[in-house]
Amino acid sequence: MFWNNVVLLSAWGVMCWAFGTVLFFSIYLSSAALAGGAGVVLFTVQHNFEHSYASDGRHWDYDTGAIKGTSFLILPRWLNWFTANIGYHHIHHLSAKIPNYCLVSCHNENRHLFSDVTRVRLSHIPRALKYILWDTRSQRIISVAEYRQQMNQARYA
Repeated sequence: MFWNNVVLLSAWGVMCWAFGTVLFFSIYLSSAALAGGAGVVLFTVQHNFEHSYASDGRHWDYDTGAIKGTSFLILPRWLNWFTANIGYHHIHHLSAKIPNYCLVSCHNENRHLFSDVTRVRLSHIPRALKYILWDTRSQRIISVAEYRQQMNQARYA
């Protein structure tokens, strides 16, 4: 860790010297903010998608939460590398002790166990971000539109 920090700080020093401190840190912080935002979105869609399982503490089921409460985010191989295999989040929830570099092989070796895991593709992300509300009655994540529909149905029932 020490040498990693030495190399990183040295690279920062060289970049500040070559391009100027203000320019370097402007680009660096903008890039870090964009990468952080993308990370938050990728993490969010791992849990918030249509009919995702959610429950309170008393009724929480560990296995159901891992299988029906997380998704398998299908990413290109290069993006899996950049995200430390975050797409295999369902494996992480079954066992947090599995290191990120073993998630793919674990998934492939046990593929038959994950048929109920929701698959989310990059093109599904905008739709998945609509699911933000926890419906306590049905124990799942729903969209605002679905909530409004439930309220209208209850009003007219």
